[in-house]
This record gives sequence, C-alpha cells and structure tokens, in this order.
Amino acid sequence: MRLIGVGLLAFLLAGVLVLLGQGGAFRAGWNKVTGAEKQQFSDYQGAEERGSDTSGTNVFSPGQYSDTPLILSGMPSYTGQLFRLPIDSRPTSGRYGLVFSSRVSEGVEGVLRVSINGMKRADILLNQSKVEQKVEIELTPTELSSPVLDVSLSLQGRGPIAQCSIADSIAAVVEIKPESGLRLSLAKPVNSTRDRLALWGDRVPVLWNEKKRNADDLTKIVHAARLVQKGYSLHFGKNGLDSAALSTLSGEAKNNAGSYVTAAYPIPITGRNINSGIRKFDHQTSWRYHYNVKNLPGQTLPSALDMRMAVGPTGNDARYDLTVTLNDHILFSRRLSAQTERINQSIALPAGFHQSDNKMEISLATTDANLNLCGAETPSVAELLPETVLRGGGEKISDNLSFVRTQLHAADTVALLGETDTAVDAQAIAQLLGLLDPRGLSFVKGKMPTNIRILAGDIAAAIVEKRARPTDWIIYRSLDRNIGIVVQRVREIDTLNAPAVALLVSLSDNGTDNNMSGNAG
Repeated sequence: MRLIGVGLLAFLLAGVLVLLGQGGAFRAGWNKVTGAEKQQFSDYQGAEERGSDTSGTNVFSPGQYSDTPLILSGMPSYTGQLFRLPIDSRPTSGRYGLVFSSRVSEGVEGVLRVSINGMKRADILLNQSKVEQKVEIELTPTELSSPVLDVSLSLQGRGPIAQCSIADSIAAVVEIKPESGLRLSLAKPVNSTRDRLALWGDRVPVLWNEKKRNADDLTKIVHAARLVQKGYSLHFGKNGLDSAALSTLSGEAKNNAGSYVTAAYPIPITGRNINSGIRKFDHQTSWRYHYNVKNLPGQTLPSALDMRMAVGPTGNDARYDLTVTLNDHILFSRRLSAQTERINQSIALPAGFHQSDNKMEISLATTDANLNLCGAETPSVAELLPETVLRGGGEKISDNLSFVRTQLHAADTVALLGETDTAVDAQAIAQLLGLLDPRGLSFVKGKMPTNIRILAGDIAAAIVEKRARPTDWIIYRSLDRNIGIVVQRVREIDTLNAPAVALLVSLSDNGTDNNMSGNAG
C-alpha cells in the first residue's frame, strides 16, 4: 500500500510540473474553452509621452505621428512608420525596436516583414501561442547616415484561410504597439529646434496641469495653435513644454514640409511611406490617399487624378477590376483586358464630391472565380507609379471657414475667452484654433468687438449662457471623418448632436451681414 501511495504522489507531482511547464499552452487552451481570451488594443497616441524627453545622448523617437492606429489585417497588408533623424546632433548608433501583438488563425503561416529605406531587414514568424512579440533591428551605417528612415511593415503568408476562402477572410491581425520606435545614441546632446521636432516626430509635447489652472493656459493654447498652423501635431499632457519654451519653439519652428500647404500642383500621391513600391496580393489591394482642402495650393481644388499604374500578368485567364473612389463616390470603374500591362488614365474630380477632409481610394481586384475556392499559385503584382499625381485647375475654395478667417484678419485684434479643465480638451481647442490662421492675429483677454470663446462640455447650454447671437459661428470637428471640420451659424446647430468641444466666434457687426450658411468647413 505504501508503494502505491508513493507512486500516486509521484504521478500527481509530475502532473503539476507538466502544468507549470506548459502554463502558456494550458491557459491558451483554457481561454479558448471558456471564451476568456481577451485581445487588448493600445492607445496608439501613447508613444508621444515616451518620446518627449530629448535630453542627453540616448534618446527615443516614436516617429511621425499617425492619426490612425497601425493595424495590419489580412494577407497581404501594408503599413509603415517614418522617422526623421536629427541633423545637428548626429546618431552614432541605433536600433529600431518593434513591439507588436498578433492573432493568427489556426493553420496559417505568416510573417511580419520589415523593410528600411526599401531594403528588407527582417521576416518575423508570427507565433500562434505568443500574443506579444518584441524585435530589435540594429541600424546600419548607411541607414544612420540618412536624413530619413522609411520603415515599411507588411503582413505576408499563406494558409487554409488565406488560400481557400472568400476574398475578405482575415487570416491574421497584427497591431504595432506605440512602444515601437527608434532608440538612438547621439554624438552630442540635442540643442536645436529642428532636431527636437525630428525626434518628436513633428508632434510637440505641451505641459498641461489638469489639477491646477495657470494664468498662461490661454497663452499656451495660442502658441500651440500657431504650431498647428505650421503643420505640426500636438500632445497635451503631464510632460512637455511650458509657456515660455512653447513661445520660443513656435517662433523658431519652420513650416513643416511634410504636412504643410503644398507649394504647387501637381501633387504626387506616392512617396515616402505612402503608396510606394510593388504590391503582391491574391485577391485585392488598395492604395489610399488623404488630403485636406486647407492644405491645397492656393486654396484651389484639384481638377483630376492622373493615374499611372503597372500591373503584372494574371493566371487562369483572370482579369483585373480597377475602381477609383473619392469620399465613397465612384469616379472610375473598368475591367482591364488580360493583356493590360500599363494604365495611363486621367480621371476628373468633381468639385461637388469634395469635403473638408478627403479620402481617395484606388482598388485593384482579380476576377478569377476560382480564387474564392483556393488562392492563386502565384500572387498578382501591381505598382502605383510615382507619376500618379493630383492635377490643379479646379475651383477656388469658398467656404464658411475661409469666410471666418477673412473676417478675423480684418479685425486684427481678437479676444480669446474661456477655459478648459482637461488636457484632451485643451489639445482639441488648440487644433481648432490652428485652422483660423492664428499667426496673423493679435490675441487679448479683455472684451473686444470680435472674440473667440472656448466651449467644452454642454455646448448647447453654453451657447444660451453666453447669449450667443444667431449669426455667431460655431466651429467643431465632426465625428464623421469624411466631413472633418464643421463651421456653421449658431442658429443652424443641432442641439441634439452638439459637439463636446467647440469654438464660438463672434464677429464685429460689419462681419455678420452675409448669406453664407451650411456645414461646409
């Protein structure tokens, strides 16, 4: 009996050791059975807090700010990050740190491919049992001596779902975490404005104390708005520049060439990290381009898209369907012949299809019905060529925002009134104020015939409390990204769908008699 008891105890101990050793697999299996598995997506704007400290010679750069999370879904799919390296304090060594989480369907083999300045640097095998992975890529002397690092990320792979299902099946999802970025060792500490902006990814950190209001809070918002006008993004938080440092930066910073108003037409829609390079795909691929009307040359709309594309051969007598849309309006749709290798097409862009923020999409899809059952033996290939441009010659932009800007500058001196409690609201206010051309305005805090009032919270109640006139203007960001900025009369606002953050603009009497109305930004 004693021997039997010892044997049972040894068996139990061995079982416990196996469970401890295979804890990850056990938890993964248990989660699948109980449904307790949870996928958490990060605050994709969170990297800006980590990259605000540029002191010393060892620094972190989160890269150029993206207003959307970096998520790859389906195979293949593409995204990327862009980094400007410091000019005055040159890097001596560095590495690109990639942190990502993934979910991979069973039976799928996939890799996350990393290319830097067009050179493939890594293929990372996606792990079905490991949720988060970290990879470091040492930068070469050639990369360190470049002014810009263009990091392209693509999801590649094949498997039962990727090959033998309908075209919109998703075999894997990868999220690039905000901890991803460059870690650089510099020859000397950063001491110039352009180097700080480069390491910040052209997103300026602004110190904002939510627990204690300061007398210079409105001054901070004005300086931050002037940086927005120059093409920079903002991050209000517990780490950042105080009012004096922000004033110096807003004066020294040059116009951001990457996002500032384009000097002249034509405007290329391919380039660094945007729609460049060859695409390999099984079923469909898309190229997307976003532009805001306030950044167009001479405030003039584009008249046409001059599209230049190269496509590879298809198998099994398959053909391509090519579709071009602007803000969900179809501009062009055609089935290409099997012999098509080059596409040279000029496509008209109607002024009526334009909005404040615009999204253009070019989609190329194969027509072979067999692809719905099993993927092609070899992927299709296409490239949107650098000669693809937006051509000028369209209508002059005439909207409510342009009218309000003109009237504000006629007044010259404007009162900025109100306050906001939170950093996120202050950041939103600065971004809205940046649309009103604040560099050419003098701001005061007292009463003036022309004033801009900050509103946050219950906007409808605030309009009543501040005794806003029906002809006053309300400016806010729409929840619909396709609409963008809304500029409308107070009398036109829908109180049931009022925004949480807005600017209330009261113009002097000589700026209120006009017939403009509507939601156009």
